Amino acid sequence: MKKISLLFLFFIQFLLIGKSNSTTVNTSDKILLDKVIHEWSDAHNNFGFTKFNELYASDVMFYCKQLKKNECVAIKQKLLNPNKVFIQSIISGIIYVQYPNNVIFASFTKQVETSIKKNWYPSYLLLFKQDGKYLIVGESDKITDKNLKFKLDVNNLILPVSSIKPSNIKPTKEAESRFFYFPFAFLFLLGVMIYFLRRKKNESQSKIVVEKKLPIINKAVKEEEIIPPSLKESITKVPTKNINEDKGLLFEKYIVTKFKPDYFKLLEWTGDKYEYDKGIFAESNNYPDLLYEFKLKDFSRKFAVECKFRNNFTNGGVEFKETQLNHYKKYALENGIEVYMVFGIGGNPEDPEDLYLMPLSKIVSYKININTISEYSRAKGTDFFYDKTIPKLK
Repeated sequence: MKKISLLFLFFIQFLLIGKSNSTTVNTSDKILLDKVIHEWSDAHNNFGFTKFNELYASDVMFYCKQLKKNECVAIKQKLLNPNKVFIQSIISGIIYVQYPNNVIFASFTKQVETSIKKNWYPSYLLLFKQDGKYLIVGESDKITDKNLKFKLDVNNLILPVSSIKPSNIKPTKEAESRFFYFPFAFLFLLGVMIYFLRRKKNESQSKIVVEKKLPIINKAVKEEEIIPPSLKESITKVPTKNINEDKGLLFEKYIVTKFKPDYFKLLEWTGDKYEYDKGIFAESNNYPDLLYEFKLKDFSRKFAVECKFRNNFTNGGVEFKETQLNHYKKYALENGIEVYMVFGIGGNPEDPEDLYLMPLSKIVSYKININTISEYSRAKGTDFFYDKTIPKLK
């Protein structure tokens, strides 16, 4: 019955998609829409805050939040800093869908390049025509919507009241053709339902026959007596594997290869070993991962390195446990040595996409935003070295 229900839902969706969303945008409107969207994109590169003010409507559904125009422009001003690299471009065609309330849904892929890396976002704008001019009433991307569990409802957008007119949208030929096939689709679905019902009935009858032939088993026998002891032991002693621990170790091994043994002597390499269920762990687990001594002629200096790998930035930056930060600061103070934190972001632990080296003395919170950590980005693939004139690990 579950399969039949799914088929029925698919059938209903098949009909409704064409009826609700698939509507045409005429050529003259498409030219206006293309112009607005490219002006919006170029404004990011030209610091066109006045242009944003012209393009936005008075109310905008801005990345899952309903904001006023001035609030949206203020966010853009904060994001776009002349001293920082930010280049945006639209790298795909633009697909338009017009809704019954005359809102245009424009979807495309945008490329954003910063000093750190280059990203691609499946983005969209919502536009509405007021006094012959298209204004932006919504802006977001599918990644943000998914992360914030946001469901766009075009019918509940705040639109310029003075310009709302009755919709004269006609379904496309594609939508009309769906209803032409309605009788055939219905007959197909009916046939599938009859097939599954008959098969289920036959399976039930076969089960009854088999049960009659089976010998009666003593119900007093416990389930644990039926399971072989060897299998039972393997079930009860399945080890718990900590995936994050494995990633951490792989990243540590990658970092170790970036210190040349000719200059850096690895004094300690702590292992995070403990009994997960019992809460038993060594005190050294609270220490940084690596303890090194740099030597160059008559100069020597000890320092520690804590390695952390993340698949991507979360909540606009990097986070780790506050207790860990306190332990690292305590370790640095008690031992009188410098501590550095190395962050690997993206890619895989053995070959991270981006690498950041940040002195512990510069970290004031266990939450480091992306703007702060980006100042400590280092070239991928290069070895670490110690500048004794500062002195500082680079």
